[in-house]
Amino acid sequence: MINNFSTITDLKVYLGAQIRKLRLAKGLATSVVAIKANIAEKSIRNLEKGVGSSTATLLGVLRVLEATEWLSMLAPQRSVDPMALLRLPTPRQRARRRTVKVTS
Repeated sequence: MINNFSTITDLKVYLGAQIRKLRLAKGLATSVVAIKANIAEKSIRNLEKGVGSSTATLLGVLRVLEATEWLSMLAPQRSVDPMALLRLPTPRQRARRRTVKVTS
């Protein structure tokens, strides 16, 4: 879970650690990722350390690690529109009382 980070550097280090974890889980060496992403190996090491990395490096590594779904988490689509829910008619909460006519 993401904590409250005090600096951008903290966020970059956290992101790098997550990328490294994913790479290791897939059993890939930095050299293999570098070749597949057409990126220098040092760039990948820098990304994993949270130091001086570019968006192109991040995207290349995510593509090689088959983790581009991470990008959809940046701005997820809302599945429910809260304002539309307010406009819906409210369902009945109680059944209507039936009146019984008594005939004598």
